Amino acid sequence: MKRKKNQLLPVALLLLLPSLAIFAFVIMDMIYSSRYARIFQPLIAFMALLSILAVTRLVRKVLYPIDNLENSISSLNWGREPLVSDMSGASPRICEMGETLKRISLAAIAVTDEHRIHVNDMVHVQEDERAKISRDIHDGPLQDVTALIQRIRLARRSDNTEEDKERELDLAEKIAFATVKDMRSFCNFLNPPWLELGLSQALTELTERQSLQYGVKIFLGVDEDVTLSDTATLAFFRVVQEAVTNSVKHGEAKNIWIDISRNEEGSITLTIQDDGHGFDTNKSSRAELRTEGHRGLFNMEERMSLIGGRLRIISYRGEGTCIRALLP
Repeated sequence: MKRKKNQLLPVALLLLLPSLAIFAFVIMDMIYSSRYARIFQPLIAFMALLSILAVTRLVRKVLYPIDNLENSISSLNWGREPLVSDMSGASPRICEMGETLKRISLAAIAVTDEHRIHVNDMVHVQEDERAKISRDIHDGPLQDVTALIQRIRLARRSDNTEEDKERELDLAEKIAFATVKDMRSFCNFLNPPWLELGLSQALTELTERQSLQYGVKIFLGVDEDVTLSDTATLAFFRVVQEAVTNSVKHGEAKNIWIDISRNEEGSITLTIQDDGHGFDTNKSSRAELRTEGHRGLFNMEERMSLIGGRLRIISYRGEGTCIRALLP
C-alpha cells in the first residue's frame, strides 16, 4: 500500500493561525495607538513564543508519531509481519498505543501461523487416510477380485469336468461374498449408517467393531438424557474413533473407558481414558507431537472447535492418556 502524504504542515499552520491573527491584530493596534506599545510589546512576544513552542511540542510529541503510526499501519501486511513504527519522542499515551498495535500485529501473525499449521495437519490427515484406504483396497478387495477372475477362468477350461466347474464356481462365489463384505466395511467407515440411530447406538456399534478389530476391551457409558444434533453426534463419533485408534496404535492400550455425561449446567462431557503407556504432554511441544505422529490429536481439537466445544489432553508417560471433550 502507498504511504499517505504528510498532512502535518497544514495542521500545524491551522494551529498557528489564531496566534498569528492575534499577533497581527495587536501590531496594527500598536501602530494606531502608540501609547500602548510599551505595554503590549513584551506580552505579544511572550504569546508568540509560547504559541510556537506549544505547536512545536504538539507536532513532535503527537502529530508526527501519529502520522508515522498511521503510515506504518496502512502499509502493514497483517498476519505476515509485525508493526514497526518510530515512536521516539512521542507522548506516553501514543507510545502505549503503538505498543498495543504492535502486540495485535504479533497476535495476528501467531493466528496466521496456527491456521497454516492446522490446515497442513488436516491435509496430512486426509492424505494419510487416502493412503490407508488405497492400501486396504489394494490388499483386500482388489486381491479378491483378481482371485475371482482367476477362478472364473479356471472354471471355463475346456478340459474341466462338471465337478471341477462346480468347485471353481463355488470358490468364486465365496470370494465374491468376501469382497462385498470388505466393500461394505469401507462404506461403513467412510459414512457410518449407525449415526442415524443416535449417539449411544452409533458409539455402541463403533466400539464393538473396534474392540474386535484391535483386540482391546472398550467400556462405554452414555447417559440416557444426552441428546446431540447430527453435526455434534458426528464430531463425537469421530473423536472416539480417532482416540481409540491412537490408544491402540501409540499407547498400546489394552483397556479403554469411554463416558459421556451431562452436568448440572447442561454441558456435555466426553471422557476417554486408556491404560496405555501415554506420553508427556508437558515436555513435548506441539511440533514434536506432530512429528511423532500425533496429528490425530489436533484433528480432534479441530472437530470440537467447529461445533463450539473444546478438547483437553492429559497424559504422562507410564500413566495412560485421558482425553476430555466439553460441549457447552
